[in-house]
Amino acid sequence: MVHPSSLAHELAAELYKRTGDAMDVARSGEYVDNHVERRGKCHENVAQWLQEHPLDRPVRGWLVDQSQWQNGFVEFHAHSVVALTGGGLMDVTLSASDRCYRFLSDERSDEEFLMHAREEPTLRHVVDQARYDAFRLAVDDSLLYGRFDAQG
Repeated sequence: MVHPSSLAHELAAELYKRTGDAMDVARSGEYVDNHVERRGKCHENVAQWLQEHPLDRPVRGWLVDQSQWQNGFVEFHAHSVVALTGGGLMDVTLSASDRCYRFLSDERSDEEFLMHAREEPTLRHVVDQARYDAFRLAVDDSLLYGRFDAQG
């Protein structure tokens, strides 16, 4: 049996190789009044959308987060969007005011994807080991010595 962390490492490497296939997705999520709780619940939000729009279908995949490139890594966050009957993809969770991410679809079955998303919702791929090691050391040092605050 392959260790789960090894599978996550392999999947992160596979996703990194495919980052050129990532696409922009229209974001229509709204966070007014009581809808703030929708954040972080994309799979549930898509399921709710599909109950109200049964001709649309779910698309599972990963948000490509390159915000830590300078620290030597890229992250992939499990995410679900909607394929509209009329064509195109729509993110019913993120709004236009959220940070922009590109979306990379996943071809696994819904069951397999959602199982993996529950176990490893974020995958990390190291692109520069030296920068990543320095980042990890700085974070560990900050946490150990209580310097992880505004004074930096």
